[in-house]
Amino acid sequence: MGAHGAEGLLRDLEARLAGIAADGEPVRLAFSGGIASLLLAALIRKRADVDCIVVGIRGAPDLRTAADERLYLDYGVTEVCLSPGRALALGRGLARRFPSWSVPEILDAVPLEAVRARLPDVSIVAGLRGPLASRRTAAAFFDRGFSCPFLAPPAIRADRSRLVQAARALALPQAFVRTPPRRPAIGSGVAAALRAVGREKNLTMARLLRP
Repeated sequence: MGAHGAEGLLRDLEARLAGIAADGEPVRLAFSGGIASLLLAALIRKRADVDCIVVGIRGAPDLRTAADERLYLDYGVTEVCLSPGRALALGRGLARRFPSWSVPEILDAVPLEAVRARLPDVSIVAGLRGPLASRRTAAAFFDRGFSCPFLAPPAIRADRSRLVQAARALALPQAFVRTPPRRPAIGSGVAAALRAVGREKNLTMARLLRP
């Protein structure tokens, strides 16, 4: 993947982000610290202040990564720390609202649901992209005021090699570019926390979320 591919990706993302800072207000970005989030934060920061909202159970990988990046990057970072009980309540709410969703889809959606609960009336940008996001969960969040530049039709091809090239083109710190990809439920610690709750209650994850 050469510079042309990186430039094309950045050009596509820039076009999709063009109208988000029109009112001069800070842009809220659901942020994991991964490479897709970093790219969006860097592009948004060129035109507006950005508030990176990172969600996780205390000690979760996403919270640790975002804390490290805040020391070096010119982004505002808001941490939303979930208790296992709060994560379970959000997961059960999603299970009721979307009864056809699988357990992995529900768990991956909990961090975005936490952002929406914290900011119920604010437009939010999210770095959801395939293959780390379900198309139908992304579509549900489109309908609830989220902007997902990678997945808005037509979806942008965003394999990891292309993202890395784009990050290099923006001169993002390589230590952060190397952050391994992880699903939202893993990076936020939600999956591990709710598995522990399920073990305590002797319930499968499906029964825990849909009692």
